[in-house]
Order: sequence, then C-alpha cells, then structure tokens
Amino acid sequence: MHHRLLLAAAITLVATAAPAAEIVLRERAVPAGAVVRLGDVADIGAATAAERDALIMTPLAPAPARGVARHLRVGEIRDLLALRGVDVSNLHFSGATLVSIGAAPTPAAPLAAAASVPVVDTAAVQAAIEQQIVEYLRGQTGEDLWKVELHGSDTRWQELAFATQAATVSGGEAPWTGRQKFVIANRAGQRGRPIFARVSRLRQAVVAVQAIERGALISVNDVELTTVDQPLPSSAVQALENVVGQEARYAVQEGAVLTTGNLRAPIVVRRGELSTVVARAAGVVAKTLVVPQQDGSVGDLVIVQAGQGRQKRRFTARVTGYGELEVFAAATEAGDLARR
Repeated sequence: MHHRLLLAAAITLVATAAPAAEIVLRERAVPAGAVVRLGDVADIGAATAAERDALIMTPLAPAPARGVARHLRVGEIRDLLALRGVDVSNLHFSGATLVSIGAAPTPAAPLAAAASVPVVDTAAVQAAIEQQIVEYLRGQTGEDLWKVELHGSDTRWQELAFATQAATVSGGEAPWTGRQKFVIANRAGQRGRPIFARVSRLRQAVVAVQAIERGALISVNDVELTTVDQPLPSSAVQALENVVGQEARYAVQEGAVLTTGNLRAPIVVRRGELSTVVARAAGVVAKTLVVPQQDGSVGDLVIVQAGQGRQKRRFTARVTGYGELEVFAAATEAGDLARR
C-alpha cells in the first residue's frame, strides 16, 4: 500500500508539472507479468524520462487468465489512470481505440511458437527507422547532421518491422529538435504508425586532440574536425584552415572545442626586441632600427621608438614579418594611435 501511494504521488507530481504526454495505444498487448501496466498497452512520449518511466509503470488491471482475452477502450484506460491518481487532462491519447489484451505466455510457449513466428531483429528495425528519420530531416531542412533517439518496446519494433524494407516518414515540426512525433508508413499504403523521437542537431567543430600550451603554434597534429553532440558557442571554429598555424592565446585542454577567443596570429614582433622598419615615401625607401613598444602579429599597427636621447621619437608602423615593420609617407604619431 505504501508503494502504491508513493507511485501515485510521483505520477501526480510529474503529470501536473510537465507538458502533455502522448499515449499511443497499441491494437494488441501481452502483459509482462500478473498486472497490466500502461507501458504494456501503449507507447509513451513524455517531456522527461522521469515522467515517461512513471507512466510506463502505472498499473491498470490484473492480467487476464491464460486463454482469456480482455479488451480495453480508450475511455476505460483513461478512467483506470484517473483512479491511480494520474492527471489525465495532461495526457493526449492516440493510436488504437480498442486494445486487445492477452495473457502472458507460459515459459514453453515461445519455444513452441519459434518455428512459425519469424524472428525480428529489433535493433535493426530501430536503426533503420532512425536512419529514415535522419534522411527525412535532411530533406526538410537541407542540414546533414542529425541525431535521432527512439524509445519503444520489442512489440513496437515488431509492428514496425516493415520499415527495414520500404517505408515513408512524415510529421515532426520546426525547429525539428527536441521531442518530435513522426509517422512511419509502408509505401504500399499501410496506415501510418506514430513514433516518438528525441532529435538534436549535430555540428562540426575543431577540437584539440591533445593539450596545447599557451603561446604554442597549432599544427595539424594538434587538432581535428569532428562532429560534436553538444551546444556550441557562436565563436566555435569550424574549419581546420582557420586554426592551423595560429598561436594559442591560452592553454587548451585535450578534447576542448577551439574558439576564436583561443586563437591569435603568431607574435612576430615583440616589445623591447630590436626590429627593422622600412619607410616608403615618394619613391624613396629607407630602413632604420626601432624598438617596438608592444607585441604584434602580421598586419597589426604597433607603437615603435626610434633614436636615442633627445632624438628619440615614437610613431606607429604596420607589422609585416618576423622583426619587420613598415610605414608609408608620414608616420602616424603615437598619440593618434592611442586615441583610436
């Protein structure tokens, strides 16, 4: 009695807190034990795994005796759930309108029937349907990378065994992720059967295959482009050519997704290290030695200092290579750069 009260309380709590669950009734059911449970007669799609598990285990009635069939209509199942404390207003029923329930077979029954009942590879059926849904999503969205997770009983996969040969998929709705309801139908015109799936969009990103130290130049051996089954930041790098040859701004752990914030062009001019500046003006090219006042990568504007003592002056120059910079025409004053 105590266990029943706990089960009813758990079901009531889940049902009232979550959005409507879908109850897809089967035409035929064979209970696994002495009690017929909701999971024996229906496939259940719920917002959370906890809600789904609670509904699957909800008892409805005693299993019929061997050789005796019992039939339950939708309204009767709804009433039985209500008696168990389930908030049926939060449930949506579909599928069969009448469920035929047979007794659980005796241990010898499967052996006797083995010769006449074809064996269905339920894992193959599930994999085939998942792949067909992926192909359907590709056609609907133009996006290639999807992950589809199906949940169902062996009885359900046996009912959908035709999907390994030829089937069509319909249903689902934008944005096509999260809990989705699809319909699987035989191409020969068989009535479609609903099935629930949890769908997620996969992305490709550049991931570190080994730890990368801060300041290290990233090589092709440090990273790989891989499919990632997790939300990605908008700054995630999705092409190897945008990573290889760059410098790690921070240390990167093995398995981490690289972002633009992790990267910078290699530092080729360093603060305080003597460098050469090339000045170009009116067809005249001149070189002089300068001391950069800040680090810089190719293309950066940095402040440099030329001369000594009273002849010392500062201006900005553009970095062109290792220890090399250039200026065109009149140099920009250091103060101008500071105001930018």
